[in-house]
Amino acid sequence: MKTQKQMADFLAKTIVTELVKRRKVIVKTEESKLIESIAEILLKDLQIEEEINSQVREILKEHSQKLTNENVDYNKMFNMIKRKIMEEKGLEF
Repeated sequence: MKTQKQMADFLAKTIVTELVKRRKVIVKTEESKLIESIAEILLKDLQIEEEINSQVREILKEHSQKLTNENVDYNKMFNMIKRKIMEEKGLEF
């Protein structure tokens, strides 16, 4: 499995390559600098998402017995809690 940095680097390179190829952007600097900037933004976003996911897992872990007893769908509850945390932080889901 790729690390978050590898994923961010790959996505950034793909984004820039496709935008240039389709002539949607004109790059006025070295492509490598643009790719690096985009990768940093993506990596930061991935790290924030992982922190939130970790918070959600911890909350669900604390309530695991109750969720099991009430037959609650883990994925639905995960997404509901994640959405709530992201809203509280002013982020979009």
